[in-house]
Amino acid sequence: MDVFPAMQAHMGRWTYYVIRMNMAELSRNIRFGHDIHDNKTLSNAIQRELDESRSTKEIASYLSRQQDRFFNSLVVAAIGGSPTWYPVTMEADDRFELFRDDNRLADTFGVLRFDGEQEYYALDGQHRLKGIQVLLDPSEDAHANCPPDFNKEEISVICVVPEEVETEEEFLVRYRRLFANLNRYAKPMSFFNTIMMDEDDMLAIITRRLVSDHSFFQAPGPQLESDRIRMRKGKNLPPNSTYVCTLEGLYAMNSGLLTSTSRENAGWGASGEPFKSFLTFRPDEETIDDFYRELAMYWDGLLAEIPLLGTSDPANMRKASAPRVSELEDPEDPQDCALFRPICQELLIGVARGLLNWRQDDPENPTKASIRTALTGLGSLVWDGHSAPWRHLLFIPTNEEHTSWKMASEERKDRMSLTSRILKWQIGLDELLDEDIEELKAEWKLMLTGIANEADAEALWVEIEDGCIR
Repeated sequence: MDVFPAMQAHMGRWTYYVIRMNMAELSRNIRFGHDIHDNKTLSNAIQRELDESRSTKEIASYLSRQQDRFFNSLVVAAIGGSPTWYPVTMEADDRFELFRDDNRLADTFGVLRFDGEQEYYALDGQHRLKGIQVLLDPSEDAHANCPPDFNKEEISVICVVPEEVETEEEFLVRYRRLFANLNRYAKPMSFFNTIMMDEDDMLAIITRRLVSDHSFFQAPGPQLESDRIRMRKGKNLPPNSTYVCTLEGLYAMNSGLLTSTSRENAGWGASGEPFKSFLTFRPDEETIDDFYRELAMYWDGLLAEIPLLGTSDPANMRKASAPRVSELEDPEDPQDCALFRPICQELLIGVARGLLNWRQDDPENPTKASIRTALTGLGSLVWDGHSAPWRHLLFIPTNEEHTSWKMASEERKDRMSLTSRILKWQIGLDELLDEDIEELKAEWKLMLTGIANEADAEALWVEIEDGCIR
């Protein structure tokens, strides 16, 4: 028999109890649906399939490594009857005299007794439960990393119970409905809010610091009013937006800049962790500072090599109907520049990272000088969206007169990959033989959209060849 301090509450048709349990008690008392029911169809209906890998690796690792570990309440269901509720009254204690007439406190606090006649399974939180069990089990490898006295740490458990006049079939239907509702209406935190709030994700931390401290990105006033970064959900930017990129876009670009060949192959941080695992746990402050300094140098190098990014008004750089840059009467007139398009920024960062890997003698220990040298020529690539390689490949016409244009959505991934290969060839990252160039050209021709004839295609290819930096 186990007793637990608890609060009783009601919502809709549910009577439920909020219980305080320590980890050992939780592991001992709460089971899984498949342990309780032989009927596998029923078991699957009352509890989703358990992902053992997620529990044993991700959750157990989180519990063992995160000093500020915290879980929200597990929801458990009682099968075979209700536990016994013993309310604690306040009449006998003079300290609570002021509260004796408050009806809200009547039958709210008490003790819940599990007498062994009922069985309890995790309706919501089975992966958390499994992670806790794995960490406490001496036969599991994860147990070696179990924090001291973890078994005494406490968690809140919400126990839902059947009504007195309810058949087993009726309350199982309600339990299944409750599980569906718990998951249907649960909304995970948006990626934008994760970047804004996460204190373990190193990339989120230094992305925020970039907006706070870097001379190009920093806001003149509150950080949520940055002149350069759009502080809203999503990566896309409206055509007339005055921002260079979104916060999510900046995060993605920072990730690309920091993903060196060595980190891809050997892992991140001093212990060489996989990328996802590295972002799960906050590194020490020295490591965060080192990554921030490295990232700031990359952005300093990019802005020095491509001054257009820092000197242009973004609202004038996403005009889909603008003419080619070569046809502008005034270079300050509106244009459609790939550098200010989110998907093209992704390509820019990919080429930049390739140059940083290739041209630096020691890419893992970059300096301002080595970065500046590595990125040389990046600003000389053609970034006018109405010139090759962008025109008719990623920027496509929406009418026969070619007076209206848009970013291609069909086969976008393939189009981006092909554009990236062209850019890398143009800047010298990829040295192609004549037959390779012909193959690239043939593939490019097949992907073109809105080209009137072969002569126009050949003229565009000449532009691509002329855009090679020699």
